[in-house]
Amino acid sequence: MNKKFIFLSFVLFCCLYATPVDWGSEQEIVLKKDEVASAKVYTNRSVKNFTMRWTLLKKDGIVILLKYDDFPYQFILYLDYQRNQYNLLLDGGDNSKLVILYKDFDFSSRRAKFWLGVQGQADFVLNR
Repeated sequence: MNKKFIFLSFVLFCCLYATPVDWGSEQEIVLKKDEVASAKVYTNRSVKNFTMRWTLLKKDGIVILLKYDDFPYQFILYLDYQRNQYNLLLDGGDNSKLVILYKDFDFSSRRAKFWLGVQGQADFVLNR
């Protein structure tokens, strides 16, 4: 009985004090292999360039090549819950970050779908 009371109290406490994530901007992009998505990221201090593309799909993993502020990143994302996102700090601190979420892959058209969300004091403007 005591364990159930503690668990229910914890759940109630979490529900009362949990705050939803405030996404400053959200974008959904669909990319073919080696198609580049480019954007400008406006932070408190400066304007930085962002480019992203994918190069290889192997065993359900998609290889992402990303360049932010002239610094290259390479990582693999999967469709399962534990490995489907990458967090990129935008201003060198904990204030703002870009979350890249791998959502889907269409095998008929060979296109990958991503969701990009910015949290914090930054603006993300996708170049069309």
